[in-house]
Amino acid sequence: MDAMLNEQEKYNLEVEDTIEKIKLHSSENSLVIPIFTDLHARSEEDAVLEKTVMFLDKLSNGIALDAVLGLGDNLSMLGRKYHVSNERIQSLLSNIFDRVHHATNVPLLLVHGNHDGIGTDFFKADFWYSVVGEKYDQGFVQREGNSAYFYLDYEKQSMRVIALSVPCGSDINDTDPTPIWAFGQKQLKWLAEKALDVPADWDVLVLCHVPFFSEYRGERESKLAVWLGDRETEAFKCNLCGWIDDRTAAEAILWAYHEGKTYEDQQNGICADFSNKSGKLIACLSGHKHIDMFLQPGEAIGLDQNRLPCAQVVTASTDVIHNKPLRDNIRYGVSLDVLVLNPEERKMAFIRLGDGEDRQFHYE
Repeated sequence: MDAMLNEQEKYNLEVEDTIEKIKLHSSENSLVIPIFTDLHARSEEDAVLEKTVMFLDKLSNGIALDAVLGLGDNLSMLGRKYHVSNERIQSLLSNIFDRVHHATNVPLLLVHGNHDGIGTDFFKADFWYSVVGEKYDQGFVQREGNSAYFYLDYEKQSMRVIALSVPCGSDINDTDPTPIWAFGQKQLKWLAEKALDVPADWDVLVLCHVPFFSEYRGERESKLAVWLGDRETEAFKCNLCGWIDDRTAAEAILWAYHEGKTYEDQQNGICADFSNKSGKLIACLSGHKHIDMFLQPGEAIGLDQNRLPCAQVVTASTDVIHNKPLRDNIRYGVSLDVLVLNPEERKMAFIRLGDGEDRQFHYE
């Protein structure tokens, strides 16, 4: 009993310390948004999910939150190791989102990852929508039909948040099933002509599970056993690890908005005039990599280079066991960022709740 009390006291102190840091970085119009990503849960009784819900519950009872952001990969590649039905996948995802939403009672913004689909390797927008729909966002989100991509507005902060979808689909009936690692023409047209059609001076924050700089650089010949929800087959490992085929087109659209220029792609029928826009692209937030990463415009870490006009911020896996730099010195067993966006100071702080370090920067 004493050990349990000591453990709970440790968690309480961590939440109290996090709240004090949030207050230190906040102003009257700041947004406070906890972020979880790459849970890789295996069941409803997943220990990391239990701690994630516990931390979010304690945090929301101590300070007002504006939303909670999930950046994808909620499940643990169950389709590779276990033959799990699509109905079971839907049930597991719903359980995770229901518990997080109930713990905080604020809009839950859900960006899918590459392991949030059929067999947990093959993404389908209609499958995702059957789980998420409009159940968790409390009416804040604007979608195009049943799409997995969306945007929402914070008028007081003069900011639009745009969530992109990648993979955008999957060829599960192909000889070698593969996720479609691209935004796709339809989504790019939506991004340029609808999502970025904001008031003239608004800033834009972009969300995407896969960082724009992410690439697969391993060998391309080996295959892995995969489960398609109703049968087993094989897929190339390189295709499962992925990259974003049309990222240069997306980057060009975002650059045009940031610089207040016109973007035109006649081949794909996309045209957008941003010449009356004075707002900026302020950051792109991602998960997927399992470790914390931060790249300013033009900055490179190894072979990864940020080609966007804003910072790219990667939040490490909520399940610390997947975070190689942290897993040998785990204190809490969970890692959450709490984004504090301060528009008056043009500053973004990522306060770490659990294992890991705080980060902050000023944006243009």
